[in-house]
Amino acid sequence: MTTITSRKSLQSIGSEDLDCAESFFRDQCLKNPTDQKSIFNLIKILDLRKKYKEIKDIIPKDNYEINKWNDSLLFLTSKTLLKANNFNLASKILSILDERQTENIEVSILFTEALFSLGDLDNAIKKINLSLEKWPDDPSLLNNKAIILSELGNYIEAEETYLTIIKQLPNHFLGYYNLALFYEKHLRFEEACRNLKRCLLIVPNAPEALEAYNRIKNSSIQLNRGKDIKDIIYTFFTNKEWEQAYLLLKEKESEIERTQYYAFLSEMPTIYQDKLSCSKYFNLREVVKSYNIFESKSKEIDLLVSSLKKESTLKWNRAGKPTRNGYQSHEILINKKTIYSEILENPLITKINEYLKYSLFDQAEYYDKSLKLSGWGVILKSGGKQDKHIHPRSLISGVLYLKTPKTFNTKAKNKEGNLLFPTGDQLYVDPKPGLLILFPSYLPHETIPFYSSEERICIAFNYQL
Repeated sequence: MTTITSRKSLQSIGSEDLDCAESFFRDQCLKNPTDQKSIFNLIKILDLRKKYKEIKDIIPKDNYEINKWNDSLLFLTSKTLLKANNFNLASKILSILDERQTENIEVSILFTEALFSLGDLDNAIKKINLSLEKWPDDPSLLNNKAIILSELGNYIEAEETYLTIIKQLPNHFLGYYNLALFYEKHLRFEEACRNLKRCLLIVPNAPEALEAYNRIKNSSIQLNRGKDIKDIIYTFFTNKEWEQAYLLLKEKESEIERTQYYAFLSEMPTIYQDKLSCSKYFNLREVVKSYNIFESKSKEIDLLVSSLKKESTLKWNRAGKPTRNGYQSHEILINKKTIYSEILENPLITKINEYLKYSLFDQAEYYDKSLKLSGWGVILKSGGKQDKHIHPRSLISGVLYLKTPKTFNTKAKNKEGNLLFPTGDQLYVDPKPGLLILFPSYLPHETIPFYSSEERICIAFNYQL
């Protein structure tokens, strides 16, 4: 960089004229695309301005050109890509940097975080274990290891790792905080609260610890009483005390998460649905839609099945999920460039937009929101099912069937393996490969158990904020 260039850049940034600075360095990069100092400054400014998504356009498409970049530029770029949730590109750049800077712990930590965010849990844990051979007591590496072990379903080792952190560092806020969240996930509320109290001794009034403590304490009280609002409402439903349920829902509407509120309404008689909302939103024959988006023996189906069966994040009876006698994967769609998003993103978004134009939905309410696809794979074995559940904090949910036992589509078939919407008049959906089902996320649904030597494979998803 010339003296004039430096002076201009400092004047621009010093005067907080970031528009001018950004324009200047864009011009410099156009004049000399290999000027790494100008590229560095441009990325730094885009980072300051939170224009993370524009950064990927600056990165060379050719790996050979990326390898020419110096370490400082690679490091800055990888950090900004992580902020942009571009985990594929961040991992690619960090793998280059990790080979160059084998003794840089910060690079190792970022690399494992990128791999984890990408859903590549097996390589993430391998990288962490290699890094821990060099830095065995580093709390960030140990913390990341515990998080990944938990995601992998290795709960005993995950807990032991968290305990190692707080034993080595008795005043490590994050160690106690993440251990508390781990305990919360496993409904060990007393232990969770005890660790959050320690957090608040280390950092008094820490907002995240206070919020977690109040949330977990409330969950603990509700669990001990066995009478939170859900319990009360469902007790009314069981006893067909519809008027009492109606009055309570009317009073507490603002306190109930929106998807859960509509889930309650879906189980009430039509007269009360109309009092609190509109019964047409709970007419299963109207709001559950099916589409055949792939042929049953298409190459897309074959590719999705083979990819899913090799998915490293598949876990048996995944903790906190409704899957029983089956495997459920980690996230495979959101902010990822994978075989799944490559095949599914466009057809799913197309059908969802078509679905949202349906007359029952107020388009103005939804199209102003930044919605995105989140998805996961499910492989059920004999006796497999999914318990009754809804999808909180989502707008539209759906399932694409990839493989079903041959016995599913015969005339003599019973309802084994069906998708069931149990409210109102009930609706059974007979799955078959290539069939897409869309429905509002508030509708309770479940899977009828089936018994076969063949697997039932699908990809479920949400369209959510």
